[in-house]
Amino acid sequence: MKNKKIQSLFLGSTFLVYLMLFGYILLFKYVAPWELFSNERVFYRSLNLIPFATILSYWNQGGANSVDVNLWGNIILFIPLGIYLPLFSGNKKIFKTIGWIGLISLAVELAQYVLAIGAGDIDDIILNILGGMIGILLYRLLFFFLKSRAKVKCWIAFFSAIVGLPGMALCVFLFLTNWSS
Repeated sequence: MKNKKIQSLFLGSTFLVYLMLFGYILLFKYVAPWELFSNERVFYRSLNLIPFATILSYWNQGGANSVDVNLWGNIILFIPLGIYLPLFSGNKKIFKTIGWIGLISLAVELAQYVLAIGAGDIDDIILNILGGMIGILLYRLLFFFLKSRAKVKCWIAFFSAIVGLPGMALCVFLFLTNWSS
């Protein structure tokens, strides 16, 4: 029983670290939260509602390197969400989980646009959903091979440690280097 509590606490902690990185990367990489409503900050707002337009423009301007950062960054960032959502909710309905991932992505894109801290882009939503679907697939594969929710939690806790602890260090580093000035 004690191990389950420790495991749940650890998973919750790594999920919190993930959410902090998630928030930093998507919302606060250019402006600190306390600067959101300052008139002295740089405001950046754009909106793209044409699917694949941004990806193609990156390709035409900068080649594969620009596409890689945009494409893989959006996909990789949402893979953990596709793993954590079904793990914590116990939801077995794939489309419901995909729907939540889509809503979270839409909320992030709307926040970037409304707060003038980035670009609201349909391409990002598409890529984010793809990343979430990869996460769901990984969660499902673990469940298929391990046949037990408890074993799946254990494996996810293990992999969360491998990724989460460096992620926590990255959060602290980003906070100290970008928000200390």
